[in-house]
Amino acid sequence: MLVRIVLALGLVVAGLLGGGAVAVAAPSGEVAAKSWFYRVTTWHDANVRSCAATSCGVDAEFPLMAAGKTNTASCWVHGEEITDFGITNDRWVKLERGDGVNKYVSAVYLVGNEYGDIPADAVCA
Repeated sequence: MLVRIVLALGLVVAGLLGGGAVAVAAPSGEVAAKSWFYRVTTWHDANVRSCAATSCGVDAEFPLMAAGKTNTASCWVHGEEITDFGITNDRWVKLERGDGVNKYVSAVYLVGNEYGDIPADAVCA
């Protein structure tokens, strides 16, 4: 029990410090699947959608990722190609909000490279 509390506090501190990937590990003696999460930040307001296309509905509970907002992401997918502000990209980043519902934001609106600064090999399964 104490190991789980220490692990959870470590993850919170790592998240507060920001940047990079956070690995979720199991206490010794337990087996867990490898999970990586990344921090992504918008440079402009961006709609959050239920799939990687503008034809998908805007998320009812989390419709907008405001400029300067940072959220947790797990991976990226190829989706509808978006062109805005002179930037064209077909990569959409899957946001992790803890509710198990798919939520995607176009990487056009994310700070960093064409993947929103998450690794190129962090492709969604």
